[in-house]
Amino acid sequence: MGLDSTNFDATASFDTEVAEFARATAGLAEERLATVIALAEMSARGDRIDRVQSENRAALNHLLAC
Repeated sequence: MGLDSTNFDATASFDTEVAEFARATAGLAEERLATVIALAEMSARGDRIDRVQSENRAALNHLLAC
């Protein structure tokens, strides 16, 4: 009984597909992490903007009351 090279080729092809899938999954995970970080930074900027606007309103109200 001889070795069938098509089995080796199919296994190698499958291994390559699995490796490519793993790389793609890792790439998506990196993109997802970058997106989460960007959203957190945007949220922090929004919080700072809200705080500054609130402080500006309070200062303006104080000046108008004088």
